[in-house]
Amino acid sequence: MLVLYLGALIFLSLTECILCNEVIDASRPYVGFPPFTGNTKDPLYHFSDCAVHESCLHSHPSCQQVLSILDAYDASLPSRGGVCAVDGELITDPHNFLSFGLLTSDPQEELYRFNFLTFNKMNISGWADRDEFVRIATDFLDAGKWVGTSGFNALAYMILQVRKIY
Repeated sequence: MLVLYLGALIFLSLTECILCNEVIDASRPYVGFPPFTGNTKDPLYHFSDCAVHESCLHSHPSCQQVLSILDAYDASLPSRGGVCAVDGELITDPHNFLSFGLLTSDPQEELYRFNFLTFNKMNISGWADRDEFVRIATDFLDAGKWVGTSGFNALAYMILQVRKIY
């Protein structure tokens, strides 16, 4: 049984499973994925903000990786406690909340270790890995490994947010 995540908008008998291309309806269990990455170049992007039949997901080679990413995504949501990576404190002001989400699904990438970090924006200036993140994320962008959705480059936005002094 899959955990239900807030995910894609699914219209029964209209939405297609991204893996088998069959219509999703009430006859088969399904899951909708949240928009967990804004990088169209990531190999798991096709799962982001989409729906699949549970049976299709369970037979897909990336099933366990996707489920692990969903667990990390879920834990990083402000509604789940939003703890700042700098001071370990609960982020109580939603205007000060910054979450990286899935930056890359490739564990071999340096950027991978920054996946799903959450911050109180007021603490970013004290983040010990701040300059390293900016360097690694900028290199990732410069290498052409990130392409945003709908003209919005979420990684470039995160770099700008981290560079700001609050």
